[in-house]
Amino acid sequence: RDAWEPAVLFQSIRAMPKLVHIVMFQFREGVTATDVQTVGDMLRALPQTIPQIVKYEFGPDAKTGFATHHYAVRGEFASVEDFTVYQKHDKHTEFVAFLKELVVDGSRAAVQMWVD
Repeated sequence: RDAWEPAVLFQSIRAMPKLVHIVMFQFREGVTATDVQTVGDMLRALPQTIPQIVKYEFGPDAKTGFATHHYAVRGEFASVEDFTVYQKHDKHTEFVAFLKELVVDGSRAAVQMWVD
């Protein structure tokens, strides 16, 4: 089969592992619904400014049972280099500075993992 055939291309793209970045945190007492909305608005803008983000998902805890964190973010990146660009990007560092004012000290948890 021709390597440029759509089915072959799709299989090779699908088989490429992605670096997944997951962050969870707790909001401080007194954080308002407007603050949480601003967090979402700022996160929503990041993929439009940082092309290295392959996929971005985020939101508050769904309150379906026991939870240790109030909010989570999940991002996908094609490489460690792309993730590093994201981490150092001005809009991301601006978001992190804003978020630090809203988050309980020491409540942030993060993990990076490879997925197919």
